[in-house]
Amino acid sequence: MYTWGTGTFGRLGLSLGDGKKIRASADHPTLVETLNGRRAVAISCGYTHSCAVLEGGSVVTWGSAVSGKLGLGE
Repeated sequence: MYTWGTGTFGRLGLSLGDGKKIRASADHPTLVETLNGRRAVAISCGYTHSCAVLEGGSVVTWGSAVSGKLGLGE
């Protein structure tokens, strides 16, 4: 999966490997390395968060967790 645009709140899922760039922006399609080799069958993008349903049924979310929108419980 590839994302691009403004990375505010970590909405693009681009940590770029160092943790400091979790809010990195991308001006061209950039691979979401965490999902490399995993097939997404559905993707949803909100204003400050995104999620993907992977083949096999698991769900991954990233971005702003304000108001519980990532479904992580806290």
